[in-house]
Amino acid sequence: MSLGAQNKVRVLVGTVICCVVFPVVASGEVCGEFPWQYPKDMVMPSILVEGQEAQRAGQWQEAHQRLSTFLKDHQDGSFTEGASFLLASLPDSNDEPGKEFLKQIERLQQRHRELPNSPYAPWALCMVGELYWKVGWYSEANGVFEEFLKTYPKHPLAGGVMIEAGRGYLENREYLEAALIFRRVIEEPKWEAHRMDGALGLANATALSKAWKQASYWYQVVDAERPQLLRQSPQALLNYGDTQRASGQSLQARQQYLTTINLHPHAPESGKALIRLAEDLFQSGQAYMGLWFADQASQHFQGQETGRRAKAALIRWVVSFLQQAHTKDEWVHAYQRLDALEVYVSVSWDHVLETARELSRAPEPDLSEESVLWMGLAYEQLDDQPEAIKVFTYLAVHGTTPAIRHTGEAHLQPLLDIPMQAYSRRGDWVGLLKFYKENQQAFHVLSADRERDLRIAQAYQAVSLPEQALEWYDQLLVEHPHVSFREEIIFRKVGLADALQNSEQVQKFGSDYLHEFPQGKWRGTVLTLMGMDDARNKRFQEAVGHFSAALGQLEDPEGKRFVLRNRSRAYQAMDLREEAQQDMYALVVGETPDPNDVVQLGDVLFDQGTYAKAAPLYRQVTDRDEFPMLKTWATYRLGLTLDRMGQTAEGQTLLSSVRELEVKAPDVEHSIQLAAGAVLEEFSLQPRTSGGK
Repeated sequence: MSLGAQNKVRVLVGTVICCVVFPVVASGEVCGEFPWQYPKDMVMPSILVEGQEAQRAGQWQEAHQRLSTFLKDHQDGSFTEGASFLLASLPDSNDEPGKEFLKQIERLQQRHRELPNSPYAPWALCMVGELYWKVGWYSEANGVFEEFLKTYPKHPLAGGVMIEAGRGYLENREYLEAALIFRRVIEEPKWEAHRMDGALGLANATALSKAWKQASYWYQVVDAERPQLLRQSPQALLNYGDTQRASGQSLQARQQYLTTINLHPHAPESGKALIRLAEDLFQSGQAYMGLWFADQASQHFQGQETGRRAKAALIRWVVSFLQQAHTKDEWVHAYQRLDALEVYVSVSWDHVLETARELSRAPEPDLSEESVLWMGLAYEQLDDQPEAIKVFTYLAVHGTTPAIRHTGEAHLQPLLDIPMQAYSRRGDWVGLLKFYKENQQAFHVLSADRERDLRIAQAYQAVSLPEQALEWYDQLLVEHPHVSFREEIIFRKVGLADALQNSEQVQKFGSDYLHEFPQGKWRGTVLTLMGMDDARNKRFQEAVGHFSAALGQLEDPEGKRFVLRNRSRAYQAMDLREEAQQDMYALVVGETPDPNDVVQLGDVLFDQGTYAKAAPLYRQVTDRDEFPMLKTWATYRLGLTLDRMGQTAEGQTLLSSVRELEVKAPDVEHSIQLAAGAVLEEFSLQPRTSGGK
């Protein structure tokens, strides 16, 4: 669209906003003029004529005074009954302020009860319904109108009452009931005078129920026969536009919306028409012109629902624009178009956040909820992750529809999972658990995720909180019983139970693993843990069984040495010395045996008195300076061994050297030094001559 064309549209809609062309005739005047009943040859008293003229002019006090005076002077006569009914319909200066209409209804109902057969009784009942209608009590009005139709089905007022009853159903959004009533008015010949009112009512009822084909037909009927009736109703014009838009008649719909705005610029429906125009232009690819109409609605209907929805339409476009990638030239073009149309809206996440925060307090639930979503998007883009998490958590929990709850959860999930993955990759388990604790409520909103649960369990295990880790692993297996890493989880549970020294759980989890995974990759480790648990609880025979089974599963040399070492100890505890020595000899075979194993075997042989076999083992360690504490112990034990083998001089020399060693591990080495000193003192008092094996 050229700039000249844009200016023409601007002038047109400027005119639309600024002027009222036709006054709107108020609906609800169904009961009409008071139906005086008197003989044709009689003349109505002038005081009653004056009273009725005052009533028509809205001069209630003067009308009340004239009618009261007449009734005071004429307690009987042809006009008395009618004057009493008309007086009952008027407000009284003695009525409680704000409740005048209730007093009017009460007086009319009283006259109707007192004189049910009076020719004025139908008018009185009709007026009760009309009074309810005028104050917006549509349900009560409908009830009265239904009573009227049952009581006076053939009365001349019945057609108008039917129209008002239908309008009441429309106001209550009972569109089917309204349509049935309006169709009855159209089809009843005696109500021909109300046919076009019925046709317009039927058009509105079908349009509001989205029966577009029927609505289009009846709007065309009214537009052809009584176009002024259609133009008097802003709601009907708006509905007609909606009908044409839904029927694919976009240009005609735009014309109806513009007519609505032109004829009724201050009506709420005009604001809705502006928004409809904006939406239609958005959909047809004329986004910037759509923004202009939305901006006009926002400015001219501030503080009203229409203004808030218009502002939301502007923000909705801004959010959509920001969520797409744009070149620098596209940004420049966007601001040039907005400036040319005098639409002053900041295309930024800060503006989105500010406006969305304002709209989130709107009384309209759908508008408030969408604004909260925009707040979350803005916080996310502005790198305020904690606030974004709060907003999306709120939507995921309190969203009024499944769609908005799903949207909240969909935005929440990456905000929680991406940091968790980063913590896990870095091995920052403390940071991961801190993040989880800070956002625990948000995590509970998300659907269970096995990868997420596994990370949390691993984190608890890594920071040595085995009880919590076990809880998460158990939860993971319950929620995902066939998870691909089930074997690893059960294996980890065995290790955690071992860390807790819970013997019952170690044996149970271990047995579960061995039974479920006969070819499992961690069978050797599980058997080792079960054996260690047995040994810790002095079940040495079971320990030997588990250790022996583990040796058949393990391939790692270090793991095998660990098992041999502990099986040897179990044998020793069972006083099976030969089996213990076999395991110990197996440990020291090779070019570079572990010095600890060498010394341990030496100690076993020393304790058995086989000094000749113990001595060469101790010598392997006394020649190695990289293990000072072991060297000290081996030197001490070798001194004793040599002494008991009859090599007293060399033995005393070694013991003396122990006393002279520099202490590096005071608690251990000092004790060894004291022991060496005691042995030397014994040597000085009692020379030894016996040999050893």
